Amino acid sequence: MTLILGITLGGLGGAVMFFYLFFTRPLRLKRKLYIFILGYILMASSAIAGALLIRDVGAHLEPERNLEARLPLLAYAITYAIVSAFGLRAEFRWRKLDGKPGDVS
Repeated sequence: MTLILGITLGGLGGAVMFFYLFFTRPLRLKRKLYIFILGYILMASSAIAGALLIRDVGAHLEPERNLEARLPLLAYAITYAIVSAFGLRAEFRWRKLDGKPGDVS
């Protein structure tokens, strides 16, 4: 059960970063400071909060310190990295577009 929780929270944490990058493109082009601060807060809090939640839930359900107790945290980290990589890939592809970035026409 905690393994599924780790995979789910890792995917959601990476999705937070992806949606931030996707929906704030026009504002980041205008160099709005509050958008950059919001991004730092969102990315840090999504990564740290998920890891702490998995650690606490795992400590209550599986108090032993063996490999099986650490698998949910490892699954979280791997899933977070994979989803974040897809988000960053989309961002880099968007920046490499011909023409002005943000121009949808």
